[in-house]
Amino acid sequence: MAVPGSAGGVGCLPWPEILRRLRTAGYRGFVSVEAERRWYPDELPPAEETMGRGFAYLRSLLGARA
Repeated sequence: MAVPGSAGGVGCLPWPEILRRLRTAGYRGFVSVEAERRWYPDELPPAEETMGRGFAYLRSLLGARA
């Protein structure tokens, strides 16, 4: 199981389903990504790394829309 609060694409959130439901509901706003190591400073890599991975993963799901 992934560490809670892990980078996008590594954790347990079903991002493809979440994004599909947002599109189906007509949502056309922003999707926010944050890096928070406060509770797991020894298990998570630096924010620069997790943010890069998270953005890359979400862009891969959003395709040209990102």
